[in-house]
Amino acid sequence: MYDLKQKRPNLYYISETENGGEYSPQRISKSNNISAVKLDENGLQRSNSYNYKTKKSAVLIPNLKVAYPAWCDHNTLVAVSIDKDSLELFVSDLRKETSISVAKTMERSIHKIPNSNLMSFISKENHKDWLVKSLNPITKEIETIMSIGKSEDITWLPNGNLLISNGNSMYQLNPKKR
Repeated sequence: MYDLKQKRPNLYYISETENGGEYSPQRISKSNNISAVKLDENGLQRSNSYNYKTKKSAVLIPNLKVAYPAWCDHNTLVAVSIDKDSLELFVSDLRKETSISVAKTMERSIHKIPNSNLMSFISKENHKDWLVKSLNPITKEIETIMSIGKSEDITWLPNGNLLISNGNSMYQLNPKKR
């Protein structure tokens, strides 16, 4: 971590993992703590929380091999898990210590949809055209937003538009105007 307001920012380590590594760091909603996927030297992947001040870490979801997580709120983590040779989407309630599978055959790009309580993910169930879908983490209801061809990576802009990458190009689409 760097403090960019300083003229000569110092590097501050939140974790100092010797074996394995961490990736996909994210701030935990309504907290100063962060989470990251911790990969150990044996290939085990778990979502961990890291206390910003004490640097102590804790496993968030012990029974799930997390690949790509996204926070819905400070108690709900939506995560893509590796299941053999495919990816599966889970909603994990950290208070209840439960993880429920909600979709299979998906891609790595999951995000919170701006100005809503919904999450988005890319479904690969249709082999011809992949679909951006919304997920209500409370009801587990899933709806199709739009088709995006074979694009694997998207992100949401604050105004609700989607940025979609395709090869060397980037597209901006408003899903409400399709």
